[in-house]
Amino acid sequence: MSIGGHSIKFSSATLQWKESGGAWHDYAITGLDTDFHRSYSEDIYIADLFDAISSSDFTTGNFIGKRYDYRLVVESTDGHTEYTPVRSMEVVKFYYSPNDDGAEYNSVYHPWTDSWWQNFDNANAWYSSLPSTGPYKDFRQKGVINNTWPAQQITDLNFADGDYIEVDMDVRNCVFVRTIHGKLSDTAPKIQTVGMDNILGIGPTGAGWIAGSLQLYYPAHNPAAEDSSDTPTDKLQFDAVYATNNFSKIQAGELPGYLNVLLDSDGVTWNGTHQTNWGNANQSTVVPNLVTRSSLYIGAEEGNHYSRATYNYVRVIRNREM
Repeated sequence: MSIGGHSIKFSSATLQWKESGGAWHDYAITGLDTDFHRSYSEDIYIADLFDAISSSDFTTGNFIGKRYDYRLVVESTDGHTEYTPVRSMEVVKFYYSPNDDGAEYNSVYHPWTDSWWQNFDNANAWYSSLPSTGPYKDFRQKGVINNTWPAQQITDLNFADGDYIEVDMDVRNCVFVRTIHGKLSDTAPKIQTVGMDNILGIGPTGAGWIAGSLQLYYPAHNPAAEDSSDTPTDKLQFDAVYATNNFSKIQAGELPGYLNVLLDSDGVTWNGTHQTNWGNANQSTVVPNLVTRSSLYIGAEEGNHYSRATYNYVRVIRNREM
């Protein structure tokens, strides 16, 4: 493994963690035969950190919003002790689901992953059973998918120093369901069809549809025409909002049921892919501007379709001791 720019062989590894201002706690890293080949680059052992503090704050749920410092202590085979630089982690969300994983029809509960929803007659009958509200049967108004992830402020950011925000989510419940006939580009069918969940918003003064924000949607369903012979695909869509009437719609690719989003000084990386296409020249300034800020808001509260994702974790890593 490599620490401080040089390679060493080690006999034991200990993850040390503490609450800011507290005493260090030790957690032994197991599986050395496998770990010998891991490059401990100061954050790859973050899963170990979750395990390390699970016996204290994680068992009571008291870890949300706290900041934990951590470092790796390695005993090398030549008798030396090496330390990685201290970083800190703040947990913003942990296994968080703002909405249910399905809906009920005729006293039977159907998870969104149930193939029952892909039968148009079933979906249309369910839709027709919903009481009318306003001009459209907007699911967020119907108590079906009506919960936002309210915007949360993240402060004390320094992306240039190596800080980053990471959102890891399970999007298998974000399933496209056609409930009525019509083109998805038409206003009513778009609102009345389940899909295109707003799964993440990051902005300078809020997480909703505001200038300077980045919005993520899934599934953005293609093709738009109902009668197209093409095989429909579900895409991850980025909207870089330069102004409320000047925004991109970049459909970046399909997802395998999960999504990991990293925002750092280099921009946005999703599932290991660095996103470089943000639209026109104005829209392409949105993400670079976000990572110059010391304070951001994060959530999922935009549009007609709220999130059905499960957020495995949302965390902020700061490249310094807190």
